[in-house]
Amino acid sequence: MSLVMDILLAGYGTTSTLLSAIVYVLQQLKAEHQAIRESKDKGELLNCKDYKNMRFTSNVISEALSVGRLVHVDFGFILETSPGGNMQFESTHFKLSHEMTQLLDPSGVMKSETWYHFGGLCVKGYLAARRYMDGIVNTVLMMLDSRLPCFSRGDPIGNLRKRFHPEMSEREVANL
Repeated sequence: MSLVMDILLAGYGTTSTLLSAIVYVLQQLKAEHQAIRESKDKGELLNCKDYKNMRFTSNVISEALSVGRLVHVDFGFILETSPGGNMQFESTHFKLSHEMTQLLDPSGVMKSETWYHFGGLCVKGYLAARRYMDGIVNTVLMMLDSRLPCFSRGDPIGNLRKRFHPEMSEREVANL
């Protein structure tokens, strides 16, 4: 229930909580799919019965469809393609609305304990996602031929990989 309230209210910790939830869900999906694969003979394809036995997968799809109306992920922004041909007028990699900053620190000075706690949780969420960089990049790579606008300019896959700073240690990245 706490996770649902965090996501719905967009309070502090939402980003890291959401990233942690994504990592957890990916691990559970992988475990469920691996268990089904292990029950099959080598080279045997999945069938309708196998898909019906994927209860966790079905629940994730159902929840993703309902949450998708509440949480917007701007893949164009993530892959550094913005309206107007990526004119570089947005210099930040993360956006917080005024309302979100007011929830985190009503004083507006962004120095409250809650604000620093939120920042720490964002770093933890980023570091957690960074551990799965190859899987995330490979998942996005599968969409390269989709003709989506976010893949039409520049080097979106290279830029996505750069955002994880693979050349840096965790400590260095945490201090960015």
